[in-house]
Amino acid sequence: NFMYIESIYKSLLEYGVKISSTEKQIEATDSIYSGKKFIISGSTNLGKKELYAMIEKLGGSEVSTVKQCDWLITSERHNKYNDAIKYGKQVMTEEEFLNSIK
Repeated sequence: NFMYIESIYKSLLEYGVKISSTEKQIEATDSIYSGKKFIISGSTNLGKKELYAMIEKLGGSEVSTVKQCDWLITSERHNKYNDAIKYGKQVMTEEEFLNSIK
């Protein structure tokens, strides 16, 4: 949905993310997620590929196990959620992530 993507784009700008006018690339500038490692689990509205792309633009990265991550983005309480709690990892929903970058 174009309007949804446009609202995310505006949110990134408000958060301080710079966008190059010639290449339309987003660059992280003092992002709270810079250097943080993420796992996305469960269903998402935006799509995991798109969310990981946003995370990378904010200076974060994708990892493959809960033990390696700083943040778990999830819509469900399942094994990865339980592991994240067990290992003291941060957990948020897709909506919370998107709101955090506004």
